[in-house]
Amino acid sequence: MFNLSFDLTPPVYVLEAAVFFREATEKHKEGEHLQAIDLFNKGVHIYRSSSAVPSDDILVRLPNYLKALGRTHEAWGEYPKILNAYDDYKEIIRPMIFSKVYDKMRLFQQREKNHEMAAVYAALSYVAWHKGLLLQNRHEELEGWSLNENIEYGLRSVYTKLPLDFQQQIKNKILAIRKTLAQTNLWNLEKELLQVV
Repeated sequence: MFNLSFDLTPPVYVLEAAVFFREATEKHKEGEHLQAIDLFNKGVHIYRSSSAVPSDDILVRLPNYLKALGRTHEAWGEYPKILNAYDDYKEIIRPMIFSKVYDKMRLFQQREKNHEMAAVYAALSYVAWHKGLLLQNRHEELEGWSLNENIEYGLRSVYTKLPLDFQQQIKNKILAIRKTLAQTNLWNLEKELLQVV
């Protein structure tokens, strides 16, 4: 008889870091943003000491803490660092993580009322998600991704706030990669989209 039980207990470093991340969240809610940042960094340090990377759901908290202190420029600068943290991840997983981070970047810019920049990151989130679906052979979910109405829906409410010519340029960039989606370099696409802004 085979023993098929698995130990689902997280590694010790995950449990240790979770204490700091939880306390950081509490301090942030209490308006103690500097303490939140300090606690957050302690949690990240525990991960790095174990050559691991916290989940993207955890890492995207730091920009919020910084922004709450009025350090908007520094907060925005954290997002590329988060993306870089996952650069060594498996190719079929990485686009999904990038998609979630790009969506946080969209929300950041949308809250700043910078709708064109928000549209750039909405488009990147949309493309990254669909690239991930393609690499994972989830073809049913991928069907119709490059149709105009699906692109417009995928870009969320920010799309309707754009001038018509900018809407078309964003859509054209997405449509241009239909046949090369699997090979699309998201860093290069970001640069191309930013040139449109």
